[in-house]
Amino acid sequence: MNTYDCDIDFLKIKSFSELRDAVINFDYEEDENNIYIVYNNTIKKVDSIEGISFYKNSDDRLGNIVIVYNGTRFRGCNIFFGKKSGLIVGYSKYEIRNVKYHMQWSVNNIIRIGRNFSSQGVAFKLYSENIYIGNECMFSWGITIFSGDGHYIYDESGKRINENEEVIIGNHVWCCCDAKILKGTTVMDNSVIATDAVVSKKYHDEGIIIGGFGEILKKNIEWSRRPKK
Repeated sequence: MNTYDCDIDFLKIKSFSELRDAVINFDYEEDENNIYIVYNNTIKKVDSIEGISFYKNSDDRLGNIVIVYNGTRFRGCNIFFGKKSGLIVGYSKYEIRNVKYHMQWSVNNIIRIGRNFSSQGVAFKLYSENIYIGNECMFSWGITIFSGDGHYIYDESGKRINENEEVIIGNHVWCCCDAKILKGTTVMDNSVIATDAVVSKKYHDEGIIIGGFGEILKKNIEWSRRPKK
């Protein structure tokens, strides 16, 4: 596989079309799935990534792009390809475990995960809107993130009333076990999503604890992976 000079910051990319344009000169092919590892000033196209299994549910799941920064370690992760969809994972000093990236329902959308992400078990369900995760986020197990409902609901006039919406999680967010993050959610920096929470709102405050029914339990908090000295 070829290696190319590259100074692109993929963690600033906001759409699949922008991602495709970024890799178009790096041996990108629409009739295959394209997997890349990013090094300091280069990018390399590869066939596989240790710790990730790749699945294609049908022959038309092609043109996808996976970008992973060198040194990131995965264990027990799966990617289910969609149609011309993307996954970007920034460098993490933590091992990323038991993540399922479900892109099989997506066309022209991306999941973008920032630096130093950790997980014990997350399912990303990507529909026709993007999912963005910030830097330094810590996710527990049993977590599911949806950018859509999967099926369709209409009112009496025949208008769809459950459109898909993007999900935005800020920097340094701790998501506790068994939480469900639904379409349209925005969580700001330095926040905590409680165990078993079901979240579907746009929160405008940083440093909050979000409770089981999406209510704000406390404001002006900070959290840390380790005790303060």
